[in-house]
Amino acid sequence: AKGSPTKREQAILAFLKTYALPYFTKNRITEITTAEISRFFDWRRTHSVKKAPKETTILHETSMLSTFLNWAHKRGLIEKKLELEKPKHDGERRPHFDQKDWAKLTRHLREWVKQGLGKSGPIFRDRLMLANYVLILANTGIRVGEARGLRWMDVDSEPVIEGEPPNIILHVSGKTGTREVVARSPDIKTYFERIWDLRCKEVDGRPPKEEYIFCHKDGTPIQSFKKGFAALVNE
Repeated sequence: AKGSPTKREQAILAFLKTYALPYFTKNRITEITTAEISRFFDWRRTHSVKKAPKETTILHETSMLSTFLNWAHKRGLIEKKLELEKPKHDGERRPHFDQKDWAKLTRHLREWVKQGLGKSGPIFRDRLMLANYVLILANTGIRVGEARGLRWMDVDSEPVIEGEPPNIILHVSGKTGTREVVARSPDIKTYFERIWDLRCKEVDGRPPKEEYIFCHKDGTPIQSFKKGFAALVNE
């Protein structure tokens, strides 16, 4: 831009240099997702150069990061515009997993599903569906309501570099409207394939594209995974 930067532009640059750059230095800008941004602000709350930030400060910094990402999108540095969720205030913030918690949970997931093989059919199915639901949400940052309405026709892929796996893109709808979400890793395709294979066996063929991905055996959408997830976490 021509001329001297405005006070807001100076503030954005200072915020990026002090916090965003040190945290995201391990990522290419094209790899940053809404889920990673949420983890960034959790990190930001405990890594202040001065005193712990107020939630009004976090809200202001969310706006600054959004401004920067929109600038990057308009200049073609990132393909998809990222919609940042308004951070919760102190009394409203949801409990979250840190990296250690997440590693412990994912290590146990596969064994937890295998243990379900020795139980009744519905238990194994419920565990298989929940395990892949958890992995898909964690690697996309989509909300529970968006996942509930996700259908097979809403999952797409987009080539990136020749010889490299394509990006997996989800077209989701929720309380904030319709948006496109790019998965943080192409490996997420494996999680969808596990559910697809399960449904192919259940319907003795290929499930229709209009079918809900996270569904019961009769094809109706699963409204909540809260009970199963609580049992997994407790174990």
